This record gives sequence, structure tokens and C-alpha cells, in this order.
Amino acid sequence: MKSQEEKSKRGGRRPGAGRKSIYGVTTNINFRIDSDLRDYLVSQPNRSRFINESIRLRLEQIQQNP
Repeated sequence: MKSQEEKSKRGGRRPGAGRKSIYGVTTNINFRIDSDLRDYLVSQPNRSRFINESIRLRLEQIQQNP
């Protein structure tokens, strides 16, 4: 077995590697929903996009009618 110093420098995780998000930097947040909303949310093809769009729509409504 090779020691740490003798190992190849090929492969593995690299800074900046991988597909970049088209939405920019994202973060994970856990939250709870009411049980009557669960089935509807689970039925969405992209839950993250649905939640983001819903929050953005609500923010627009709040900003238009302070």
C-alpha cells in the first residue's frame, strides 16, 4: 500500500468541480408543514422550485401592498 506522500494526485474531489447551479448559491432549510398540505407538496415535480416560487410570489404581494 502506498503512503500518503506516494499516492497519485489523480481523481477525487476538486475545488470548483461539478455542475454549477443555475439558481446560484442554495442552502438547505428544514421546516414542517400541516398534514393536509403534505400530499399536494409531494405531488409537485420539483418541490424546491415550487416552494421558492411560492415564497417569491408572496414577497411580491407584500411589497406591492405594504
